[in-house]
Amino acid sequence: MSRSTAGNRQSNNSPDLAVAIRAASQWGVLDVAELRACGLSDHAIATRRRRGTLHLVYRGVYSVAAPPLSVQARFLAATKATDGTLARYSCLSLWRVVDFDEVAPPQIVVATRHARKVPGIEVHRTRKPPRVLLLDGIPVTSPARALADISSVMPLKSLRRAAREALATRRATITELRGQTKRLDEALAEGFVPTRNVFEDAVHDLIRTTFEPPIAQQTLILDGIPTTPDFRWPAINLCVEADGSQYHDHVLARQDDAAKQARLEAHGERVVRVTWTQATTQPEQTLTRIQNAGAPRRVTKC
Repeated sequence: MSRSTAGNRQSNNSPDLAVAIRAASQWGVLDVAELRACGLSDHAIATRRRRGTLHLVYRGVYSVAAPPLSVQARFLAATKATDGTLARYSCLSLWRVVDFDEVAPPQIVVATRHARKVPGIEVHRTRKPPRVLLLDGIPVTSPARALADISSVMPLKSLRRAAREALATRRATITELRGQTKRLDEALAEGFVPTRNVFEDAVHDLIRTTFEPPIAQQTLILDGIPTTPDFRWPAINLCVEADGSQYHDHVLARQDDAAKQARLEAHGERVVRVTWTQATTQPEQTLTRIQNAGAPRRVTKC
């Protein structure tokens, strides 16, 4: 056997290669047990940490990449460090139901008898172990379980937005969400409303204080073009458009809005545009505008 062949075989069997292969399939993070399984002793792990080829993420968990780590790497490392499951707000952010909070520590749920505290991780103990799913290779709870777990501490409006997003993106169903907690049931009192953002939530909730609930996100085919008013009362051909700068301030978005309104009006629809400022700081004036356009008032049951 030539020296080059022997050298290649030794290289192919090296612990560092085994670490690299394993890390490639799990966001670059491994725990001590996995590093040992790759052939590294505790001394070798310490040596590589000093050299900068391994980086401590949490106690007993290392990354082959230098910080900053990806969201997935941070979350997977947290589950490895605690032997737990990604939960609550962290879980919802991975499911793309809420925005990721870069400042907050990863939130993990663990069975009571297995609980262990790890600095930098928010650990929650439970006597009701969740059904564990894999998302991006990371053990997570279901969105329904995450919403139920966080419902007691999340502001109602934020909880309602998260629940609506979970329903709209089919991460959860009404059946899965209802009956979990009193607070979550309160957020779901209106059933499924397919709003797309916080602004549409605000406009919809304002409308419902006075008027019969409109249909949200109902797509019409006008001149062969799919056209979706934000809110519409079909019986009276009245639409309300949530006109927020965050979503409509780009020149192309404004052009699309103008073309959309022109199509609606050409087919007999009346359109009332509502800005964020009008919905949040001028609610009475906004409701008067919608009332003057003919919106049906909500009937109060005796």
